[in-house]
Amino acid sequence: MAKNTKNLKRIISIVERRYGLRVPGCKLRPVLIEGQNFPQTLVSDHDRTVTVRLTESTRKYPQQAIFQLAHEAVHCLSPAARLDTLWFEEGLANHHALTFLNCRKIIAGKQKMRFLRFSLNHLRRSDHSGQQISKLKRFG
Repeated sequence: MAKNTKNLKRIISIVERRYGLRVPGCKLRPVLIEGQNFPQTLVSDHDRTVTVRLTESTRKYPQQAIFQLAHEAVHCLSPAARLDTLWFEEGLANHHALTFLNCRKIIAGKQKMRFLRFSLNHLRRSDHSGQQISKLKRFG
């Protein structure tokens, strides 16, 4: 789990360079891996903390952990203790996760190709246009 927390901090610094600095005041807690069916960013207004939770499958598939962290990192920029998110924030999180291939410090070589395949499969299962799939194929 410490590796995921370290990767989350690296990814957040990349997200900050791409989209702007985090709203100050919330402390990042260690990344959790739990048996839920979806990753989630949990915010506690009481403690002023943010916890990112990954799915259990990320233990077996590290490229899936990176994909989920890249998505959840966007939600860490301006954390809110609400389960509903703005469509714009969710779209930006998806966009960042799918275009995260430019980060060579965390992902490189064969792992980068596995991440690309995982991203393409995720995109095919989602309601995204074929145009986005063709854009991602150019990276491979």
